[in-house]
Amino acid sequence: TTPEARVVLSQVALDLLAWVHMVETQHLISRSKFDRLRAAGRIRCLLDHIGVPTAVPTRMGHLPQLYDTQATDGPGVIAKVRNAAVHAKQGSRALLGAMDVSTWYECCELALSYLELALLSVCKHTGDYARRGWTGDDETRVPWG
Repeated sequence: TTPEARVVLSQVALDLLAWVHMVETQHLISRSKFDRLRAAGRIRCLLDHIGVPTAVPTRMGHLPQLYDTQATDGPGVIAKVRNAAVHAKQGSRALLGAMDVSTWYECCELALSYLELALLSVCKHTGDYARRGWTGDDETRVPWG
């Protein structure tokens, strides 16, 4: 699949997982409050609840170039890139065209990492997991373990 598809599909899956976990299953947030959140806020809410840091890892040095007033962390960057990929406006095309292979790679890895951790949390996994795209000691305890 293309990097655009990976980011879009990961963001959609995170949004759906946030809805099911936060609203329908755990009843931690009301439907109306969840509906008022933007995509980044929904993902951030889920990650905060399960104990996953939302800051872009320092090893992902290309993603901070995407920061702006709306995208100040990982969920913000993912939502920004997803929105640019889905909404074909001039600014969106410029953003996507300016992203190099390394930036796309990091964005995909971050989105998929969030999704994997969210699924592990929902499944109540508390042991080690293999970190995506990590060099060195790739197995570590889940953040909530």
